[in-house]
Amino acid sequence: MMLSRRSLLAALPLAACATTPTLSQMATDAQTVASGLSAALPSIAAIADINPITLASLQGYIADMQSAAGTIATTVGNPTTAVQMLVQAVNAAVAIVTKPPISALIPAEIETIFLAAAALLPSIEAAAGLSGATATPPAMPADAARLILKGVAGG
Repeated sequence: MMLSRRSLLAALPLAACATTPTLSQMATDAQTVASGLSAALPSIAAIADINPITLASLQGYIADMQSAAGTIATTVGNPTTAVQMLVQAVNAAVAIVTKPPISALIPAEIETIFLAAAALLPSIEAAAGLSGATATPPAMPADAARLILKGVAGG
């Protein structure tokens, strides 16, 4: 689950060469987000002090992400509605994981995985023609985020 610093740094120079993402890249990124966060869920479930209601909320958001990613991958044309659903689910899950009291219980590695998912949202939104929908710039380059999420998901 842990990635080496070298692997992360190797992805950083690619971010400067990034172009507008394609619909194919959007579908891949959506699936990467859903599978990466899904793979991180057992680590959260293993934390003894996590409220079952909070865990159920995270599971629901990740199920929504998986559904949206599937729709994005199979939609002919631009799947704007599915992208919006994905963005809402990722933002809600990130808000749960990165704010107290949950943030105090979750290891930094898990929080980084959720932040990586959020870092891919601008790329996904841009491919769907929704650029500007994410108000804050990503905390990391998209290529580094992909690397983190694929590493967690085993891809």
